[in-house]
Amino acid sequence: MTIEYKIRDTKTGMFSKGGSWPCQWSKKGKTWNSIGALRNHLRLIIDDGRYPSMNRPIPETWEVVEINVVSVPGNVWPATSYLKKEIP
Repeated sequence: MTIEYKIRDTKTGMFSKGGSWPCQWSKKGKTWNSIGALRNHLRLIIDDGRYPSMNRPIPETWEVVEINVVSVPGNVWPATSYLKKEIP
């Protein structure tokens, strides 16, 4: 099992799509696969380097959602079946 992360704005219920300021949001958003990648994104929001004197605070309405990802074996097909669209 692994953990992935999303950023949700509790005011809108939307998820961050990543990138720098200004943030974009959607129903699905982006998933970060490590805590380090998530922290880097939050640091980019605070200061993306374009305006060194402008440190933006992370809004209080943002929360990090942890998602437990569990791998479950599914059907197994020969790789060539995917090329030929022979998958039932």
